[in-house]
Amino acid sequence: MSIQTAKPGTSRSLARVLATYFLALSLASLLIANVSVMFFFIRAIQQSVNSELTSAAQGAARTVASFVEEKFGELEAAARLGRLTAVPQEEQESVLANILGLDPAFRQLALLDSQGQELAAVSRLTQAMGGINTDRLGGFWLTWLKQERRYISPVYIDEITNEPMVIMAIPVTDIFGDFQGALLAEVNLKFMWDLVDRLEIGETGLAYVVDRSGNLIAFGDIARVLRGENVSHLREVREFVGNPATVAKTGVSISQGINGTTVLGTYVPLGTPDWAVVTEIPVVEAFRQGIQSTVVSVLILAFVATSAGLLGNYIARRLSAPLLALTDTATRIAGGELNLQASQAGPAEVSTLAQAFNQMTAQLRQLIGGLEQQVAARTADLARRTSELEAAAHVARQAAGIRDVGTLLDETVRLISDRFGFYHAGIFLL
Repeated sequence: MSIQTAKPGTSRSLARVLATYFLALSLASLLIANVSVMFFFIRAIQQSVNSELTSAAQGAARTVASFVEEKFGELEAAARLGRLTAVPQEEQESVLANILGLDPAFRQLALLDSQGQELAAVSRLTQAMGGINTDRLGGFWLTWLKQERRYISPVYIDEITNEPMVIMAIPVTDIFGDFQGALLAEVNLKFMWDLVDRLEIGETGLAYVVDRSGNLIAFGDIARVLRGENVSHLREVREFVGNPATVAKTGVSISQGINGTTVLGTYVPLGTPDWAVVTEIPVVEAFRQGIQSTVVSVLILAFVATSAGLLGNYIARRLSAPLLALTDTATRIAGGELNLQASQAGPAEVSTLAQAFNQMTAQLRQLIGGLEQQVAARTADLARRTSELEAAAHVARQAAGIRDVGTLLDETVRLISDRFGFYHAGIFLL
């Protein structure tokens, strides 16, 4: 039977193995729990950010829409004040002047007949600079108004003041609802800039307004608006331009923002006018709470992992101490200290193993004692036989040199008695 022993350096201590397994189990459990919690937490943050950004976009859209609706409402209220197309020009101009004085966003007002001919007009500009250019309205604006529908022109930049302008038009009808003419107002959108600039989208978020072509209408950086910058390359604007429907976008998306940073963005179309309000917020700000929570979780995980490692090492040493003591006892017994007894302290399994080891050691001592006795007896018997053989040989050598029979007999008896230690020896002759 051969006994194989492990080569030095190929095995690890029990304490280290237990500590490693304990740490691995702890880390796996913590990691699974932490990842699960963080997943649901980030999902909740994402839904919250989506909801807040969408709500902000809708609020911004209502702000812009209310600006436009307010202007249309003022014009429609004036159109209902009597028969504007039937009263004298002086009275028409008086009504228009009152409207112009009520709202600074109105730069020029004009009253047209059913054929589109001007009946009366007022302006904040000089006479040389004044006059609403109806060519900016397009080719079907009058047909649109005859269907008793509002109309608003595309945004244009005034050549003199470099300010964004639009022309709003409403139908003027008589008491029977028949179309009698149109009331036009050139509206300065600079006032809408101020509204958009005051919108708060988080801490560093932005809101801006674009038309159906993707041109920037209102934005905090006025220079970009005045340049007539087209931002249709942005994802939110591109979706609005490519989607003829006026349905608001559902949810938000991560894309490049108007300032070139990575943002979460969405948009809300206004319908009339055919504009959209785009809102965006930097991803870093949107997920700041999630990033902070992730960092805190990682730090907590590192702290818990370190604590688990130290605790695991301590527990592993406590658990392996009885086995290490038993191993040390076995090593010393193997070295010849057969009277040692293994300590039975520790868990029940270790105590049972130590008891069995002590029983085995006792049996081994008994076996070794019996073998030693047998060896000693065999050795003594062998020595006795050897001595006897040596005595017999000596007697034979001595006897061979004696020729006289009497002397031979006497000397033989004496030698046998002396060499074999007999008390009495004799030779009988027959």
